[in-house]
Amino acid sequence: MSAGGAAMDYWRVSESPEGILITCVSHDKLGRWPTAIATFRALIAPRLSSVRVIADLRAMTGYETEARRAWQEAFRQHRQQMLAVVFIGGTQRIRMGAAVVGAVAGVPVRFVNDWSEVERAWPVG
Repeated sequence: MSAGGAAMDYWRVSESPEGILITCVSHDKLGRWPTAIATFRALIAPRLSSVRVIADLRAMTGYETEARRAWQEAFRQHRQQMLAVVFIGGTQRIRMGAAVVGAVAGVPVRFVNDWSEVERAWPVG
């Protein structure tokens, strides 16, 4: 079990030198995303300037529509504090869902295949 307990087994949200890192492992069919979203909100809320958000989806195998909607609402509410979201990996279906999250939330998104591409994915300026 992870440090966050069972609710964080599928999701990990933390600060990293690159910004806020969201990692999803497997397919959260049990609806554990509210705890991860609460952690995301706690990390981004005090920010006075835009922060980079990286979502590592390489180990994600699927998602629930409710989770996608919850993440897009959290991103929408904090879009002024987000420089962009870079999504790492993910199947075509998962990337399509991630693109919807960004579009509905009004947050620029970039897709890369692995960590070596992350730094080049950020918008300039």
